[in-house]
Amino acid sequence: MSNQDRFEFTLTVDGKEKQLYFKRPDQGQMFECDLANKAAMTKLIKRGVMTTHVAAKQFQKSGEWNTQDEEALRNYTEVILRYESDLNKNKKDNSHETNMELYEKLKELRANQMALIMQKNDLFRHCAENLAEEQKIHAISKLCTYEQESDTPLFDDDAHYQKFLMGEHDASSILFDRTYAFEYNYRDNFGEDWAEEIYLKEYTDKQKEAESAEEPEEQDADEDTAIEVAPLEKKRKKKKKKRKRQRQRV
Repeated sequence: MSNQDRFEFTLTVDGKEKQLYFKRPDQGQMFECDLANKAAMTKLIKRGVMTTHVAAKQFQKSGEWNTQDEEALRNYTEVILRYESDLNKNKKDNSHETNMELYEKLKELRANQMALIMQKNDLFRHCAENLAEEQKIHAISKLCTYEQESDTPLFDDDAHYQKFLMGEHDASSILFDRTYAFEYNYRDNFGEDWAEEIYLKEYTDKQKEAESAEEPEEQDADEDTAIEVAPLEKKRKKKKKKRKRQRQRV
């Protein structure tokens, strides 16, 4: 399973720290999540909740979100994809310094992209499409959050998940945000960059291998002792012979 299909994290639930992980929804789970989205959308439209199309016209007039903002968001996405593609193709041939410069530039681009995404989300948050999308994210949280130790789902059923939402406000908010970031691959929301983390680990491992290959082999301790003792033994024997000759003369 690739890093894009799984993300491990820690969350405090019921006062206990739990080691959890997200797993990308399989086909059956995705179908269930899409149904939650469509059901919510139908209810919202019947209630007369404003759609993003209507809201966009209003924000265009007020200047809060216009076509230039939308174009800027598209441009960030395209540039980020180009940088990622370039890194994936050339990082083995690039110097370590070049790769780190590219990763830093990617972080900056993603931060700017995220700022625009958050600005747009805040404006369109209460539109029917986004409210329906929230129900889909809740469905993904419920179905695709697992405990690492037992490798079993964190939530037994919908009632268990609803109880969690009502009783664990901080934890449920964190879980929702992380699920959203995981589903849409906004990796910096996790406070780390998977690709950079993997690259740095590979680079560090190679450095360690190179350093260990350069280190001289350690001599056996007994051999070292033998080398040091041998000259001393010779000196002692010479002194004994000298004293013996002197006694014989006397």
